Amino acid sequence: MKILLATGGSGGHIFPALVTAQELKQRGHHVAFAGVFKQSGSTIEAAGFKYFEIPAKGFYRHSPMLFLAAAGKSFFQSLRIFKQFKPDIVAGFGGYGAFPVVMAGILQGFPTIVQEQNVVPGKANKVLFPFVKKFAVGFEQAKKSFPAQKVVVTGCPTRRITRGFDRLALLQGFGLQDGLPIILVLGGSQGSRRINKDFTETVTALKTKRVFSVIHICGEFDAPGCKTFYEKAGVDHCVFSFTDEIDKAYSIADLVVSRAGAMTVTELAAFALPAILIPYPYAGGHQKENALVLTQTRVSRLLEEKDLTPDILAKMILEMLDEKMTKDTIIQSYKGIYRADAVVRLADEIERLKE
Repeated sequence: MKILLATGGSGGHIFPALVTAQELKQRGHHVAFAGVFKQSGSTIEAAGFKYFEIPAKGFYRHSPMLFLAAAGKSFFQSLRIFKQFKPDIVAGFGGYGAFPVVMAGILQGFPTIVQEQNVVPGKANKVLFPFVKKFAVGFEQAKKSFPAQKVVVTGCPTRRITRGFDRLALLQGFGLQDGLPIILVLGGSQGSRRINKDFTETVTALKTKRVFSVIHICGEFDAPGCKTFYEKAGVDHCVFSFTDEIDKAYSIADLVVSRAGAMTVTELAAFALPAILIPYPYAGGHQKENALVLTQTRVSRLLEEKDLTPDILAKMILEMLDEKMTKDTIIQSYKGIYRADAVVRLADEIERLKE
């Protein structure tokens, strides 16, 4: 079949769509992308897929006319994409870039499915739900938001997870010392300036009480400053603006300080890692609900940004490093959150749309 995947350009939308595209391609289907991609377009091309860019924009209260004009243009652009690509199925992965494509697919009579990564669905997917044929969710907790007849829990498709790395080889690759607890700091696919700032200030208090290593993925803008800070502070560290080998960092981390995107939450469960989750507060509460999936297990902790200070974060980090939970305990606590076959389940549901 010819399957069109509609998605926005953030990592939280792109990566689940991309691994699904790879699974569908392995099954012999012809897959292309449509949506708003910007810099992510090169990632899609590098993976061997064609993509169609549309001029959609997010909704902002101060510019509703701009949103409506872009939505109208995107809708008609989607119709032209359908005429050119001739899809059998349209699958949406969320974000304002996906909405016009999926809506156009619905109105054109194509079988449609939406995959919602978050516990609380985004506005676009809430609007689409009554009209799509199937709605696939990443977490059991998401089922409560919708009538059950068209919802299926597939799990959240993640990047291919690799385990079994040699720890010493990874430490050498990251340039880190052996024998120190490792704190992995993440701010989402583009980094978080707030987490970067508060964590580096936290380090000043932490290093007087504990010797540790840091792997910090901090985004392109803050990477030079973070690297300089750790060098001056004398803290064992490895700084990235971005890495596509996050599984290596997860494999040697002892504690994670992170935002709470759906894919991050899923990956933390996959690697059985305790975490301090600091949800992005300007996303309609989505990330807080995602964080609760892990923090309600009592393995991880929730720290809302409004309560975030270097002293509070330092105290929480020290407490969690001292807990020394076993992997078996964490695995049992997180059981059922990560579904290793999520991408297979989702690809199965996409194929069934034509049955």
